[in-house]
Amino acid sequence: MTAPQPSGAAVLPRMLLLGFVAAIAVGGWIATCVLWRYQDAMREIGLLATRRFEAPTLIVLGSGGAYENPARFGPALAVGVGEHVVLVDAGRGVAEGLRRARIPVSQPGAVLLSSLLPENAVGLDDLATARFRDRRAKPLRVIGPPGTRALVRALSEAHAGAIAVLAAELGLPREGAAFEAEEIAEEWTGGAGDLVLRAAPLGGGPFPALAWRLDAAERSVAVVSTAFASERTAALARGAKALVAGAVLSEAVSVALEAGVPDSARIEREAALLLSLDDAARIAARAGVGRLVLVRLQPPPLFHFQFERAAAEGYAGEVVVAEDGDEIEL
Repeated sequence: MTAPQPSGAAVLPRMLLLGFVAAIAVGGWIATCVLWRYQDAMREIGLLATRRFEAPTLIVLGSGGAYENPARFGPALAVGVGEHVVLVDAGRGVAEGLRRARIPVSQPGAVLLSSLLPENAVGLDDLATARFRDRRAKPLRVIGPPGTRALVRALSEAHAGAIAVLAAELGLPREGAAFEAEEIAEEWTGGAGDLVLRAAPLGGGPFPALAWRLDAAERSVAVVSTAFASERTAALARGAKALVAGAVLSEAVSVALEAGVPDSARIEREAALLLSLDDAARIAARAGVGRLVLVRLQPPPLFHFQFERAAAEGYAGEVVVAEDGDEIEL
């Protein structure tokens, strides 16, 4: 026998029910997408909670160098332990780098400058004006070589008028955009929260430069970005868990010179200001560090293995070609 077919009157309620269920499903999917986008937006612009680091951690906020590079922010590192964060250099994009790392711009208590080259300090005013809008911010401590006080004084004066207007209109404390500068002309030891800071002046170059070491909970990292006085860098880094170094691949410079690349003489002179990859590897080996972290690489790395292989010729430890956003537990 043929099964009786449902009448049109019976089918209609079923279709209405199915349509209602489908509408709920679509509405739920849209609401979920809106919620996801809202959460993304809050991560991009919302107020961040203070970040806590259970172990001393190195965060690469920017792994680039002096030249613009959309794939890499300018030179900037963060070292965090507990709720204390210290920056080493503040290159272009440092505020965005902190946001990506989920660190409020108000959280870093100090910036350590390896030199006063623009690539290291161009983000200071960006950082200060971003901190100004966060009511938690206090004056930013900036520690660097001679000339640091003049630099931050000039930055403060440049923005003083706008900051005064905004402070009055928005009811924000002006000290959030202020600096407290310290200059280092000889070997120096200080502190920032749970971090012990050490600096070694690197003489012999055309401008003042410092190598830095940060220690916490028996773990430490040393940072160097110039080729000057490498023996002092090795002494400062001795026994550290990691050495972060800016370096140049000398063979790439040689190829550029041989090929007659335009302005190759300037490329050669710039390379002389940076550690060669060979020298960075030798310093890491002499210091006995467990890990060599490479940043500011010239030329910017297309393939990591080129730099890893070159460094491995003079260093037996782990070699890391850093990318923006890398987090390395010390």
